[in-house]
Amino acid sequence: MKISESGFIFYINMRILFIIPNLTLGGIQKQVLKLATELTKYGYYPIIAGVNKCSKDFIEELKKESIEYYDFSPWWKKRFWSNKHLSIFNSVRINRIIYKKLKPEVIFSYTYSIAKIVNTAWQFSNAKKSFFMERSGVERYKTKANLLDTWAVKNSSLLITNSKHASKELAIYFGVSETRTSYITNFIERSTKELDTLFIADHLQGKKSFLMTANFFSSKNHELLVQSWKQFAKRYKDVALILIGQSLNHPFEPYYDEKNSIYYLGSLKNANAFIKNVDVTILASYVEGCPNVVLEYLAEGKIFIGSDIPAIREIIPDQYHNTLLFDNHSIPECLSKLEFALNNIENKTIINHCKEFVLKNYSLNEMMLKYLKILDHV
Repeated sequence: MKISESGFIFYINMRILFIIPNLTLGGIQKQVLKLATELTKYGYYPIIAGVNKCSKDFIEELKKESIEYYDFSPWWKKRFWSNKHLSIFNSVRINRIIYKKLKPEVIFSYTYSIAKIVNTAWQFSNAKKSFFMERSGVERYKTKANLLDTWAVKNSSLLITNSKHASKELAIYFGVSETRTSYITNFIERSTKELDTLFIADHLQGKKSFLMTANFFSSKNHELLVQSWKQFAKRYKDVALILIGQSLNHPFEPYYDEKNSIYYLGSLKNANAFIKNVDVTILASYVEGCPNVVLEYLAEGKIFIGSDIPAIREIIPDQYHNTLLFDNHSIPECLSKLEFALNNIENKTIINHCKEFVLKNYSLNEMMLKYLKILDHV
């Protein structure tokens, strides 16, 4: 045991397990990797576990930072966190690996399905704490939770979300007191990598460029953006839409359309570097928790437009909600915001207000203090 300069007690070599959906580059993964790296400086021993579906990029990052990891992928290689693939066999198998092999003292389960599995068994192990973490949006919670779900939350040490609105609404949904919830926001990680300008020189020279970076899940709503863009590209010349993200279960070919100036670039290690070089940034999602990419967009001083959902509203100053956000079921609204963004690429009033807001409220230091406070009471 040691006491840090900030007064927190921390325990040398305490094994902290972070369970995430996929061992692939994405928003949660970036946050957890940075968190794990920082915790090693305090003497903790972090482990990151998940399913590796199709990419080794994130595993390479873990190795580079000397962070232990475990791949839950079964021999049949199917994604199994969802209820569709979640069987009693998988639940028993995962818990057996966690408690017999990884032997964590503290567990942070990122996302609902994972936490539901883990919190059925942790009290029968040597673990001291297990946290039920919901990192996605509240939009999916429409009715009251069933008894099993409520029990899984009440059986956890704390329900942790990454936004204020989710903390309040999920307390109601699961039927627990707000004193049994907490929220830890994501932090901004600005890219220090330089962009290979060959693509820009070949395709974007003289064009106003629009960017959406998001892995290809249906919840990210690429379809609405693409349909809106095709109408937009007919009205305006010299514009280009860049889509960056991993195509997990989705064919990307329909989104590569030079006729309408749509360029799909796949998954890129330096995707954030593109933000520095585009004119307009976009996120059209149906569901988000605390979207990292929007924090990155705003911190880089780019005009942004996005879907009008609680997670995005929370990180946009109130006065710009109507200005920047659109109904994520409406092509006309999305089209209108594309036009607004094109005409406000250099609107420093909006850009600077949004930038100052996220830099003040979403720092690595703020996030670390909240995690250290939780670990201080283990």
